[in-house]
Amino acid sequence: MSSSPPTQIASLGSSFAAGPGIRPQISRAAHRSGANYAHLVAAHLNAQLIDLSVSGATLKNIISEPQTTWPSNTFPPQIEGLREDTDLVLLLGGGNDMGYVGGIMSDTLQMTFLGRIIAWLFPPTKPVRLEAEEVKERFVEIIDLARKRAPGCKVLLVEYLTLFGGNAAPGVGLGKAWSEEKIEKHRAVAKTLSEAYRLAAKAREECCAIVGVAEASWEHDIGSEEPWVEGSNWGVLWKRRAPYHPNAEGMKAVADMILEALKGLGWN
Repeated sequence: MSSSPPTQIASLGSSFAAGPGIRPQISRAAHRSGANYAHLVAAHLNAQLIDLSVSGATLKNIISEPQTTWPSNTFPPQIEGLREDTDLVLLLGGGNDMGYVGGIMSDTLQMTFLGRIIAWLFPPTKPVRLEAEEVKERFVEIIDLARKRAPGCKVLLVEYLTLFGGNAAPGVGLGKAWSEEKIEKHRAVAKTLSEAYRLAAKAREECCAIVGVAEASWEHDIGSEEPWVEGSNWGVLWKRRAPYHPNAEGMKAVADMILEALKGLGWN
């Protein structure tokens, strides 16, 4: 990779890139924070940033499908905002394609009477169970499109922060109604997502690398003493934070991992 520092950075992705609930919220329609990892990296490198991330985005919303957020905000496919002089693309996604956080929220709602009423009034989207190879193909399509629009760019695949790692357990960061079986179910989805990242990076290793966030955040999950993600309780909602999403410390940690990865790849 180039030894010159990036001057133009683009961030593509969903809520784990955008940073809902983290102040300052610079786009309420996209639920996007001015303190997400892309903004922190750009500030550190004194680089220009185009942040195209939108909470709720699927990889298809990055590739070709417009995305509508509540109540009536429509975003074009994120790839269309990529400039030809982009040096570095930060890409995070796939979770919404697999129903990852949506599946966790659905299980959470079913654990309380009030939650079941909410789920009945506002039925959640049924989780899609894509295999790693299917998600990998979507990642590869984005990488190829990015390289077509910005031929000189490098792509970093930024993994999701771990939600259910080495500490999460029923009654530890999670309600007592949770079972080990349900926790393992969602760990398996996260594992499949990480496998899709690995396959995509291997398929385009000449221009792409992974930022290994999942393993590095294993001990900073829900239930840890220093969590990098929010749990789900009334305190989180009262403070207008996003359940099962990165907190401010998590975003700082991911930014540090990205900077370390860039250093290892020859960026100063």
